Amino acid sequence: MTEPATVVASVVQQTGLQDVAKAITIDRPLACGQQAQVTPRCQELAAANARQQVLADVAAIGVALFVAALVGRIAVTFVKVFGICLRYHRTRMKVRASAARRPPHGGLFDG
Repeated sequence: MTEPATVVASVVQQTGLQDVAKAITIDRPLACGQQAQVTPRCQELAAANARQQVLADVAAIGVALFVAALVGRIAVTFVKVFGICLRYHRTRMKVRASAARRPPHGGLFDG
């Protein structure tokens, strides 16, 4: 059976993030702490982490804008349908009111 780290690294490498895939398959984890600028491998990991963070932020902003546009479009459609219904009922009330003001055919009025 293959190791989970190898499987995850394979999937990550297929998505195009080779730096992260290399970081996953490290046999011995390096201690990257305060001396991150000293070790070249720590610099690579820090750069890969920074790129991944920027991509995650951009994706989150994109999803938020998409959801906002979708909700806005639904709201606009609802208001449009409500306006059509309101216009229909208003026209219907005007027709009924004008029909009530007209005298019946052949009728006489006192006046």
